[in-house]
Amino acid sequence: MKMIAPIVFIALTACVSPCGETAKPAVLDLDTDDNLSGVVAALASAEGRTSLALGPPDPRLEPVVTVLPPAPTNAETRSLALPSAYDIRLENGECVLRRQSDNLQVVLPRDIPCTPYQP
Repeated sequence: MKMIAPIVFIALTACVSPCGETAKPAVLDLDTDDNLSGVVAALASAEGRTSLALGPPDPRLEPVVTVLPPAPTNAETRSLALPSAYDIRLENGECVLRRQSDNLQVVLPRDIPCTPYQP
């Protein structure tokens, strides 16, 4: 029994970070004049909206994409809606956006490249 506890402990702690995961922080590898419409289109269905706006920081410079909440309507004076933040990850050669609040994953089309983030 004394030998089982250390073996179980080692087995459980061997995968503290996900085993075999090759995900790395990344930034979008797009020109500064690109309007990021492809990213907006990919995120529209995940956010359940037909149109949305991206907020800071610039995902070509930082490994995060921020989706701003919808603007208040004329009947509203205030809104409690918060932005949605997505981490940009390079996973197995694909550019993946992972929502920070619930880990929802959005795979970007191949024509939207990303490159590993260099801080």
